[in-house]
Amino acid sequence: MINKFENFVESKLLRGNKEIIKGEIKIYLPEVFGFCGGVISALKKLENTVNHCEDIKIHLLGKIIHNPTVNEYFMNRGVNIISETRLEDVFTEASPKDIIVIPAFGIPLEIEYKVRKHFHNIVDTTCKNVREVWDFISTQALQGAAVLLYGKPKHPEVQASISRVKKYTSVVVLPDFEAARKFSSFLKNGFPADIKMCGEFDSHGIHWIMNNFKTQKFAFANQTTMLYDETLEIADMLKEAAKKNDMNVECCNTVCKATCLRQKKAYELCKKKLDLIFVVGGYDSSNTNHLYKLAESYVKSIYIKDDTALGDEKIKCYSLHNNEEYYVKKEELLKKCRKIGLLAGASCPFSVIHKLINKIGENN
Repeated sequence: MINKFENFVESKLLRGNKEIIKGEIKIYLPEVFGFCGGVISALKKLENTVNHCEDIKIHLLGKIIHNPTVNEYFMNRGVNIISETRLEDVFTEASPKDIIVIPAFGIPLEIEYKVRKHFHNIVDTTCKNVREVWDFISTQALQGAAVLLYGKPKHPEVQASISRVKKYTSVVVLPDFEAARKFSSFLKNGFPADIKMCGEFDSHGIHWIMNNFKTQKFAFANQTTMLYDETLEIADMLKEAAKKNDMNVECCNTVCKATCLRQKKAYELCKKKLDLIFVVGGYDSSNTNHLYKLAESYVKSIYIKDDTALGDEKIKCYSLHNNEEYYVKKEELLKKCRKIGLLAGASCPFSVIHKLINKIGENN
């Protein structure tokens, strides 16, 4: 349990320390890690609301960010977190005088309209980078473009983005590079005959939401936490493929600058000759998922939720590929490790990073 909120958002101890010595182990940190500005802004707004509205119930529409430590902290402060899969429950669980908080990812437009009509006290923590995505795709949709989104179809940010344009145009969500490659082949070689006959379905790994589908003009954007280099490659691939059939793909790079910078510094860390990298963050954190994929391509990497994953004898790890937890023996993993890297997602509190460093050092 975190005693002071400042432990979440600030770390004077780690500031400027990129190499920490713990006995025989050297722990390496990237130049930039942990909370981004958007996360800090969202958490401060919620913390301020909790501190100044002690006698009013607070309902959060989904997780404030994708980190279990942070969400547990606010639950312990009395915030009612309504699951992302049942946001409509807010209308039965909350009274009109209660405070409703919109999380950093935003919420679907139809829910937001109803919330703003029904409740008077609303705290909106939606990240400005997410709003940039909405502005771009909304403008393009109203100009007749079909929207292409590179992101996870079920992620709340993507769901919020889809909701803002699906009334006006078709939306195609490309969840990974292979799906984007397949869609590019459609642009180049023609679309399957049955596409216009379908409603919402998954095909070739592609998520389709059809509404008067047009195949001449497209607008490409992305979930803000995707891999920057991969996003640029997909954008170029789509544009080149579209040219073959005199189609147009308007692209807007909406990977947030903080995510881009963290990925760049993570690349630099991964290129060091390390024995092991710990990637720490929520399992459902998109940016942490991508940091893990990046790290494992360079060196043996372990994905953990937080510092509590390091037990006395075992380490609880997460398999991103199998979507399940598993255990490794702590002594066997760490006994030959002398140079350990640490990557933390943009939603990972500094307090967790502190504790993890100390626990790694206890093995000396």
